[in-house]
Order: sequence, then structure tokens, then C-alpha cells
Amino acid sequence: MLIFLGIIFYLDILQYLIGKNFREGLSIVPIMLFSYLLLGISFNVSMWYKLSGKTKYAIIITACGLPITLAVNMIFMPLFSYHAAAWAHLTSYLTMLIVSIYLGNKHYPIPYRWNRVIGYIIYGLAMYALILIIPDNNLYIKYFTRTLLILIYVLTYLKIEKLSIWKLKS
Repeated sequence: MLIFLGIIFYLDILQYLIGKNFREGLSIVPIMLFSYLLLGISFNVSMWYKLSGKTKYAIIITACGLPITLAVNMIFMPLFSYHAAAWAHLTSYLTMLIVSIYLGNKHYPIPYRWNRVIGYIIYGLAMYALILIIPDNNLYIKYFTRTLLILIYVLTYLKIEKLSIWKLKS
């Protein structure tokens, strides 16, 4: 989420790292970044089938995402162009993550702290939503606010993790 926020909050600066012809597609960056966040979580969650020697489930999990990708692209791409492809990625990765979690809990349960993971994601998305509604008329206030929000996100994370470490020790 920290990388998501860092890129999104400063996308108007980072856009200059890519060519002018590609800047039109920057509107899908939040969707794609969140998709890749889900994919990253999915890679971590997929440890269950690697540890249990049930790697055949990798194909099943991937196969669950394929029809969703195809359907979303075929139905919505004529209407929404590459935006549909971004949403197809998101829905496909989310589906594969949910299927992997479900099968993992069934075959090789690993005690992930889902409340905490989901909490950090929701907290980060709330900060992103806040940036969308805050007017950014003044450049200095805009970047001060965004930098402050990232700092608050990191400090909140560190505080929560420190408290949980203290709970484990006692």
C-alpha cells in the first residue's frame, strides 16, 4: 500500500518519466497498481500449495481468473477500451486471490492476520479517497498534505506493529 500511495500521490510528477504518448493512459494506473497489490498478496498466499506439494492447484486457481478476464474484456472493451482491460486484471486477480485463500484454508491453513492486512489496505484506500476529494489548488499544500498522509500511514503501521510485538512478548 505504501508503494501504491507513493506512486498515486505523486503521479503528476512521475508522469514525466514516461513519454507524452503514454500519459493518456495514466488514468488506469490506480486500478493497475491495486491489481498488482492483489497479485502480490496472491503470490504470498499461494505458499500453501507449494508447501503441501499440491502445485496442481496453481492451474486451477489461474483457470478461475481466465474466464473473468476474457468476459470483462469481451463485454466491456468495445465500450471502455483499455480501461476495461485494467478492470479485468483487477477482477481476475481478486478472484484468484479469493479462490487461493479458500483452497488454502481447506488444504493447508496458514494463520494469516487478515484483519490487519485488510485494515492496512482499507486505510490506504481511504487516504487515496481523501486525496481525490481534497482540492489541490495550491501546489505546496497539495504536496505537503500528500507527504503528511504517507508519513501518517507509515507511523500508524509502525505503531500498530510495535503494539502487536509488545503483546506477543507479554
